[in-house]
Amino acid sequence: MLRRVRSGIPGFDDIVGGGLIKGRTYMILGGPGAGKTIFALQFLHTGAAEYGERGVYVTLEESVDSIMHTARQFGWDLAKLKQEEKIEIVDASPFYSPLATSMFAVKSPGVLGEREFDMMTLITLVKQACSRVNAERIVIDSLTPLILQYRELFEARMQILQLTKTLSELEGATSLIVAELTSPTAEATLFGIEPYVVDGVILLYNMRSRAERIRAIEVLKMRGSPHSNMLHPFQITKDGIVVYPKEKVFEGGA
Repeated sequence: MLRRVRSGIPGFDDIVGGGLIKGRTYMILGGPGAGKTIFALQFLHTGAAEYGERGVYVTLEESVDSIMHTARQFGWDLAKLKQEEKIEIVDASPFYSPLATSMFAVKSPGVLGEREFDMMTLITLVKQACSRVNAERIVIDSLTPLILQYRELFEARMQILQLTKTLSELEGATSLIVAELTSPTAEATLFGIEPYVVDGVILLYNMRSRAERIRAIEVLKMRGSPHSNMLHPFQITKDGIVVYPKEKVFEGGA
């Protein structure tokens, strides 16, 4: 029997058959400002603070200070959880982290941009962090800067496959991978393969409707589980994301 994981996001579990399936890997897709990082932080924080499920957050785009600042806006004290060894934060940002020197090998010294990312180093860091806290929840935020540096499509796809394979092999850990959409369609990812190598795909939209913007969530794929095929409205409140499963976008519900 499949075990379900409570997301910690009010209303979301109702549109994915009662929760995410434990041990699987899911992708959160959306444009800038769609709420991807908030979704991921809420998943991690609630799991550790309320459900007793320790977690690892890997930041590849923002500094740790920025991530913690975002979390504090919703009352989520990541520093306290880290001190209590309920979460680990892996700072893998090539712009902010000291770890960048070990993960990026300079191919041509002195030539700007001639750097090659060592995926195995990142995977090792993730495994070590998961081992330290016995993690049951993992967040990779975001996949986009990691794969942008690859010039060859085949190489980028192989690296994505390697990452998702590793996450699936971490026993009992449910993972979220955050990635950018280049336009409001699931096919408009950077390499076109991202949605096909994970167990589920969740899209977050920040759409214009007449004189206002509407936030909506769509479950594009949920392997082995029933899910809603509708776009549902959601809000970002002072406590985080709230999904409205009984309402539909553009059908009088939003």
